[in-house]
Amino acid sequence: MEKWAKWGLGLVGGGFALSSFLNVSRLSRFSKEFQLLTTVRVHAVTLQSLTLAVDIVFKNPTDARVTLKHPTVYLYDQDPSKVKPLPTPIQTSVVQGDQYAIKPNSETPIKPVYIKLSYFDSTFLGAAYTILKSYLGGQPITLWVRALSQVNKTIPITQVQSFTLNSKKKA
Repeated sequence: MEKWAKWGLGLVGGGFALSSFLNVSRLSRFSKEFQLLTTVRVHAVTLQSLTLAVDIVFKNPTDARVTLKHPTVYLYDQDPSKVKPLPTPIQTSVVQGDQYAIKPNSETPIKPVYIKLSYFDSTFLGAAYTILKSYLGGQPITLWVRALSQVNKTIPITQVQSFTLNSKKKA
């Protein structure tokens, strides 16, 4: 191969690598500005289980188009952002491989994530049993969800949100 062709390929390859590095570097700077906004609601109550739906909105304040991996959601009975190491979650959502193309400077709703608490899978003194007992008894209980995802397959993003579960049942 000619010397000029090798130089040309080297420059093109180097330019591509530098461009990719600068794009990841620029997005890394903004990673603290990316937000996963979560809202938790009771989706279904059956004779077998209580299902929570976690509605998620991804906020992209940058001028870049990004790809978001479908978030995995963890349910806790204590604030995971204040406990080290992370406590064991009560329940975890099903991991999905969906990817979302997010436009620049936008807020994009993501498909809801469902967390199912089965009455029969809960140990008698376990956290899930306590949650179900409180909910069915009309007692409010505060829980936390931790949403975890990746932007452009490289930049981790996490958000912890507390919520109060209350059946509004009068005692």
